[in-house]
This record gives sequence, structure tokens and C-alpha cells, in this order.
Amino acid sequence: MADVSRILAVLVAGLLAASPVRAEFWSGNALYAELTSTDSSRKLLGLGYVMGVHDAHETVNHCSPGTVTAGQVRDVVLRFLESAPEYRHRTADVIIREVLKATWPCAARPSQNGGSRL
Repeated sequence: MADVSRILAVLVAGLLAASPVRAEFWSGNALYAELTSTDSSRKLLGLGYVMGVHDAHETVNHCSPGTVTAGQVRDVVLRFLESAPEYRHRTADVIIREVLKATWPCAARPSQNGGSRL
């Protein structure tokens, strides 16, 4: 399974490197179009975008279970985009972060030094 994840990561990195689109410039509408496309390469690009935001913010913004799959993460985001079209005008990275934070919040962590958390 790790080999499949590694291959997917390399493939997505290649697709993103060839694309002039940057994360902060995708809207929820653009992400929704990619995730619901009938073109498998567009779906893969959308999945890569979602997983890139997921991985970049894991343990800081959200704490998904170690057994979560890329498909589950995509499904959670897609379900939100389908059920709340009024938010699709927002940037996709913000939507993804908020959805993942609401779905898999991190437990409160005690501070290391017993004092205030910085």
C-alpha cells in the first residue's frame, strides 16, 4: 500500500508541477469541477490538491485517523462542496482546512512546560 501512495504522490507532483495553478488560487467551484469531472486525470488532480492540503496541515489544523484513506478525505470534502454550494466561491484550501478541522479535530494538547502554550 505504501508503494501505491508513493506512486500517487509522484504522479500528482508531476501533474502539479506541469500546471500553473497554485493552491491559493483555486476556488471551491474549481475544486468541485475537478472532483466531479468525468475525466480521470482531472479527478486525480483534484484528489492531489485535496491530499496536498490535508498533508500540509495534518496535526496542526486537523488530526485524521492513521487509517484514513485518500478516498475518504476526498469524500468528506466533496460531500461538503455538494451540500453547501454557497461556500464554493471561497478559496479551496480554506474550505478543505475548515472541513477537515470540523471532521477530525485535534484533541487539546497539554503544553510541554506546564505554562502557557505559545
